[in-house]
Amino acid sequence: MGASLYIALEKEISGTDTTIDGKMLSRAEKYLARAAKRLGVRPLMEFFSADASEAADLLGEDVAGIEIPDTQWFSAEEGLRTVDALLREADASPDLRATKDDLLGCQRVLREALKHGVRWHLAVDF
Repeated sequence: MGASLYIALEKEISGTDTTIDGKMLSRAEKYLARAAKRLGVRPLMEFFSADASEAADLLGEDVAGIEIPDTQWFSAEEGLRTVDALLREADASPDLRATKDDLLGCQRVLREALKHGVRWHLAVDF
């Protein structure tokens, strides 16, 4: 099964499908991070955030005594800078090629978020 990364929006956008598979983003995270650094954009995982209940789900009982930071939200414009740059690299890079569909899904969701002024963060599902 494995982990998948997806876009969590601060509020729902009526009529917008925010579903992306996200498994390839998770599997290729180290290649995406290297490419982002080389391209001079913020790596996708720097957009990761989770609220206290999500963190508790991820960490299970290990969450006791850990201070969970407040959920961070980012502008869609910031995310699009990264996603657009990674998409430009995806066709040319064997390490990123498999992430193209997931990146296109992120781009679609972030464009809708930008149109509606909705912030986002990257989340993980297992």
